[in-house]
Amino acid sequence: MPLLHPGLRQAALLVAGIGPLTAVDLGDLTGDWSLAELRSPSRLREVYYDVVSTATRTSEDSSDFANVDEILIDAFYPDPLATETRSFSIGAGGTVSGGETGQILGISSNRILYSDGTEAVTVYSNTTGDLLLASSRDDDQQDQTLCLKRPSDLDATDLDGDWALIALTCPDDLSRVQAEGRLADVYFSGESTLATGDITMDGAGNFSGIFSGTISGTPTGDVTVVTGGGSIPFRMNESKNVAASTPGDDDEQEFNLLIRKPSSLATSDLAGTWRVSILRLPTTLTESFYNIDTTAGRQADSAGTAGPNEVLVDIFHADFFELERLEVELDSSGSFTGTRSGTFTANPDRSVTLSSGGDLVTFFPNADKTLMAGAVDHPDSHELVICIKTADTIGRTAAAAADLRMLRSGGKLILSWNGTSGLLLEESDGLAGWTTIENSSGTDSHVSDPATDGSRRFFRLAEQP
Repeated sequence: MPLLHPGLRQAALLVAGIGPLTAVDLGDLTGDWSLAELRSPSRLREVYYDVVSTATRTSEDSSDFANVDEILIDAFYPDPLATETRSFSIGAGGTVSGGETGQILGISSNRILYSDGTEAVTVYSNTTGDLLLASSRDDDQQDQTLCLKRPSDLDATDLDGDWALIALTCPDDLSRVQAEGRLADVYFSGESTLATGDITMDGAGNFSGIFSGTISGTPTGDVTVVTGGGSIPFRMNESKNVAASTPGDDDEQEFNLLIRKPSSLATSDLAGTWRVSILRLPTTLTESFYNIDTTAGRQADSAGTAGPNEVLVDIFHADFFELERLEVELDSSGSFTGTRSGTFTANPDRSVTLSSGGDLVTFFPNADKTLMAGAVDHPDSHELVICIKTADTIGRTAAAAADLRMLRSGGKLILSWNGTSGLLLEESDGLAGWTTIENSSGTDSHVSDPATDGSRRFFRLAEQP
């Protein structure tokens, strides 16, 4: 799997505002890393059988329903839920090797352009350069990935202090019940649970709080947590304030974060630019049954099965899969505007409350205040939210803020952006030797012929000299 699972396919590589190395650079990223990834399906599909024509039909998603003479014979996820932790290294030249292979092509304002050899994707670094956040979504799959640069040393005393835990457990597939040759019930293979709370570690290998047990670490950043439920391996970042774990079994997968609390916290400490990734996972399945004798219909959750003379005709999630990616700019009062608006407020217990649209969400910032993470337990879904600070100040260059986009239409590449004043479009076959595209200055779009020889072309916006 690439560092970021490919989303929409692009006909050429696009560089939006990528320029000279600034803030975090390759020297900060060089070293050994661990990757914690949560991949989930982004839709549920259904298979119907026509009892008259004997034809089968597969729906695009679960918004479909059985037609006349059809019965539901299967429901499945094109890409079942999975979690994974693996290791990789970033070399001095930006080459990525190990459990992840590819090349870092450029960095600007802690936005990293990364290619696995066939796709270019954007990854975001925190301001200290030891956490990377990536997320994407396509028709079948959505994913959220957190990378942690491994520390050069770690012992039990490094773990002493106050921590927060986010523990998300998700069923990794569906189970099915057949009755009289028909599909009678579909339900999750495991249980979906969400736990958040505080943990205190004493520096001698013991912890207590929402869970209790023992913890130990190795010099390379491997951390082992032992509770009554067994042993769980974590990987820690270089600043020793975030650890991630992705254990799983045949029925359930987990994504866990341990976050060291800051020694003090004020709302003004949060000011700056943040990248936010919100992954939503539905937790409730609803089934629709049709009684072939009475023609009555009913709906029930997946705890029940089809009754006498009933046929299962539809199954769907009460909520929906979703991945939302935002850039949030917080001022010193905690206010933000944009796609969403609201306020972040620091609390005496060193947590943060987000107030937006009437919703209140608790976030846990790490000790250097470059990451915040939270989880929301909705009635029919869970949300995992990860935020990393990409700049201590608000605002971007005009080129970065212009949001360069590209699509293919009628054999052409159409590049467009949402700003004109003082900008021009440049192209290159690599990350050097940029040339200005003629007549692109002061415009907001450009039409280009795609390469036909298999070569790659890069585009970027630049400010006029």
